[in-house]
Amino acid sequence: MKRKIIKLGKSTYVVSLPSAWFRKYALQQGSYLELEEQGNSLMVSTESIVKGKSISITLPKVELFLKRHITTPYRFGYDQIELTYKDPACFKKIQKAIPLLVGFEIVEQGEKHCVLRNISTSFEDEFENIFNRLFLIIKYELEVLKEVVDSKEFERLEYVRELDFNIDKLGIFCERVINKRGSNNFTENAFSYITIWSLEQISDDIKRITSQIQEHKLSSQTIQLALNILFDFYSQFTLLYKKPSLEGIVEFRNVQLVIVEKLNKLLLKAKSNELQSVAFIMQAVEKINNISFSIQPK
Repeated sequence: MKRKIIKLGKSTYVVSLPSAWFRKYALQQGSYLELEEQGNSLMVSTESIVKGKSISITLPKVELFLKRHITTPYRFGYDQIELTYKDPACFKKIQKAIPLLVGFEIVEQGEKHCVLRNISTSFEDEFENIFNRLFLIIKYELEVLKEVVDSKEFERLEYVRELDFNIDKLGIFCERVINKRGSNNFTENAFSYITIWSLEQISDDIKRITSQIQEHKLSSQTIQLALNILFDFYSQFTLLYKKPSLEGIVEFRNVQLVIVEKLNKLLLKAKSNELQSVAFIMQAVEKINNISFSIQPK
């Protein structure tokens, strides 16, 4: 859309705002807006959040129910999700999925319907802290996994699965906040979303490695070395992500080439019951490397 510049006085210039956008964010005379220059563009934004955004969904029969039926609208920023279903057994599935939706509770329930609603927006102010926590949880997952393999205390592996659940929950929450609030910098917004999604995928790989270690009671030197490589590579990635530099990026690329060669050699030495674990570790390394392509030196 185009807007004509109006001159007021000697040095003040005014541009009108679209009335629909003005009403959408409940702005009024005296409200403050954020202005940010981006090349030849001027980004105008508000921190206001659209409230009361609601969606109605009819669920399939219970055998076809997926968590994504309710996590997807949650990700997209809806504050109320009205669910209807023919099979009352769906409600148990919904109850199990609710812990994934930070700030949401079931506020209404009937025999064949229920309503999920956001009852707290205070969590959304903690986006940066929760985003940073994703990195720490994955590092802790790897630390626990290394300790379990070294000590053969395989009963502790259930805790790694609990950590993966937290990654899913907090990752979905961060994606929701990004979709709901947006960002003054579209590129930064997109890369943050990709990073969150990739961290969830890495945690899923760790969960697969955990299952293999638990099933085959793996504690060989091959598995220990492979986990150490993954842990060190991930640790270096987190440092680079937090403090990006041109030298750090070059060093990270060189390290990645070396560890891929090391993992390939371990894969050749691995026993048949170790192959999948090493393959999942290599998969996680590749995903970590892929995220690193979004890192730009400051």
